[in-house]
Amino acid sequence: MFLDILKQIRINHWIKNLILFTPLFFGGELTDVDLLIKVLLAFLAFSFSASAIYIINDFNDLEEDRKHAEKKNRPLASGKIGLNLGIIIFLTMLIGSALLAYLTGSLGLVYIISAYVATNLIYTFYTKHQPIWDLVSLAVIYLLRLEAGSAVSGIELSGWLFLVIFFGALILIIGKRYSELKQEKARKVLDYYTQELLNSLLLISSTVTIASYSVYAITQSNLYVPTIIIFTFIIFRYYFIVITTNQGQKPEKLLLLDPQIFLSIVAFLSYIGGIIYIQ
Repeated sequence: MFLDILKQIRINHWIKNLILFTPLFFGGELTDVDLLIKVLLAFLAFSFSASAIYIINDFNDLEEDRKHAEKKNRPLASGKIGLNLGIIIFLTMLIGSALLAYLTGSLGLVYIISAYVATNLIYTFYTKHQPIWDLVSLAVIYLLRLEAGSAVSGIELSGWLFLVIFFGALILIIGKRYSELKQEKARKVLDYYTQELLNSLLLISSTVTIASYSVYAITQSNLYVPTIIIFTFIIFRYYFIVITTNQGQKPEKLLLLDPQIFLSIVAFLSYIGGIIYIQ
């Protein structure tokens, strides 16, 4: 039962909320214990609210999920978790999120989580079925995570990094749609897309992401310039895998399980960490 609950709250998706630590990392304050604790609480608050949203989404898609080859194994769809227990888990996650947000002492975080929940609800009941809107609304959710990290830490990031996160998120989202379209049309919105269109959108997003990060790196110092090469390789490698395989359906797993991408991310963060914290 415990494993079913962990599966239901999508604990493996919490990795997306690590974006909250971006302002702390790039702002050179990752060693500030007080700020680190506040951002950690915000991370948990966001993760709890995300889990609550996943449960709402599963309730909404219950009948469709039961007909899906893979999604039918989800705890709610398979009946491993009953509706009453699902409601209890939902309320626990929602209340837990509110309490954790309160503990950070940041009113801004409360507003952002509220906007996050509202945006997710709009997506669940409307924009997920609207072409282009489904992509953009999910990318906005990534920006809300970034803004939450800024609100809690008090560190403002360069606008170029916001563009990197927004278009980087679009790469993951479009890549997922592309892989879903190649395998099976599991979403109604896929009826509006073609592989050619998604490939073009993926190419545009990749180009803007690399360009935005390049401008950010160059405006920081010459020490950042080598990171552009690593960053470009990560994007190219991800693009290659999405186009040539079906692995783009689970981007959070792909980023961790592909050795070349994972090691490149480690090298990228280590190099920047060295510039910020050791230089």
